[in-house]
Amino acid sequence: MTQAQVSSKVSRYSAYVQAANFRDPEDGMFPFEYWLMQAYAFGDIVASKINVQLPANCRVLEVLHEIDATLTGITAIEIGDGDDADGWIDDAWVAGLIGEFIKTPYDAEYANGRWYRTADTIDVTFSGIATAGAGIVGVKILSYVEAAEAG
Repeated sequence: MTQAQVSSKVSRYSAYVQAANFRDPEDGMFPFEYWLMQAYAFGDIVASKINVQLPANCRVLEVLHEIDATLTGITAIEIGDGDDADGWIDDAWVAGLIGEFIKTPYDAEYANGRWYRTADTIDVTFSGIATAGAGIVGVKILSYVEAAEAG
C-alpha cells in the first residue's frame, strides 16, 4: 500500500465525525465525538514505538490498530498510555498480515473509556523491529473542549 493510499484511508476514517446528542449537565456544552487517526510506515517507527497525541480534557472511548501493508519483524503490539503501557491492548500477537485488526476494550480497567484531564499520548509499542509494513492507529475521543471551540 502506498503512502497516498494510507492517507486516503485515514481521510475516510477521519470523515467520521459525530456530535453526541446530549448536553453535559454542569456546563451545558455538547460533547464532540471523533477519531484521531495516525498512519505510519515502517520508516516512521522509531525505537519500535508510535505516539498519538491527545488533547486535554477528553475521554478516550476506544483504540484500534489495522495493518495496511504486511509488517515484517513485529511479533506483538501493546497499546497504552503513560500510566499503563498496555492498558488498551496487552500483547496482541500479530501475524503482520494486511487487514489484521485489533480493537479495544482489551483491559477491563479501560473498558468504559478513560478520562485524560491533561494532554497525553496513546502509545503503540511493537515487539521486535519492523523492517517493512504500514498501518493505522485510531483513537476514538469524546471531547468537551473541541465542542466549546466549535460552537
